[in-house]
This record gives sequence, structure tokens and C-alpha cells, in this order.
Amino acid sequence: TDNSFTTIDLHSTGNGRYTATYSGFTINGMYRVTIYCEDSSDSVLSKEILLNVVNGKTIIPGDLDSNGHVNIIDAILALQRLSGMNVSVDESARIFCGDATDTCEVIHLLQIASGQ
Repeated sequence: TDNSFTTIDLHSTGNGRYTATYSGFTINGMYRVTIYCEDSSDSVLSKEILLNVVNGKTIIPGDLDSNGHVNIIDAILALQRLSGMNVSVDESARIFCGDATDTCEVIHLLQIASGQ
């Protein structure tokens, strides 16, 4: 069993934000990715995300406008959809949770957008 982790160097974009690109997801399916960050005092933070790969394209769950980020715009799109407005969203990025799909999706997107 290969227990090694892929490591990627992050690059500062300013204001305490960092970015990196990884293009090794080539097989269709859901990937559970855990990001570990260690600061200069050896404190480690982790964040787990799910990525969906469809036809070689990474689909971020909740990224309804396909801009590469889940934010308040995605929550607004989900609210518009819930209210019956005819809006275009990336169906492969929808968040499904039981029978209350649309309501659950809106709540989840609002939590992500607010940093919770």
C-alpha cells in the first residue's frame, strides 16, 4: 500500500492567501482531498474537500457558476433556483442531501460562503 502523500508548493497571492494547482485527477469519480498546512511554529491545520472529476474536468461541489470557487454567488443561484427562477447552473456541481435537496443545498452553500 502506498501511504505517501502528494505535496504541492503553495504560492502567496497576498493578504494571507495562497494558491496552487494540481492536475493529477484524471479518472472520473469523487476524490476526498485533505489539505494540511503547517506554519512556522509547527501548528498544523487541515481542511477536507470533495472534488468530482467528470471527463477530465474537476467539478467542485457547490460551484454552481463554474468559476472555480464556492461563494455567495453560488448561494444566490441556489436561492434563485429554489424560488422557481429559471437560472443556469452546472448540474454536476449540485449538492444533494436526502429529500430536501434544494433547501439543504442553499444552507450548505451559505455555510461555505460565510466560512463555517
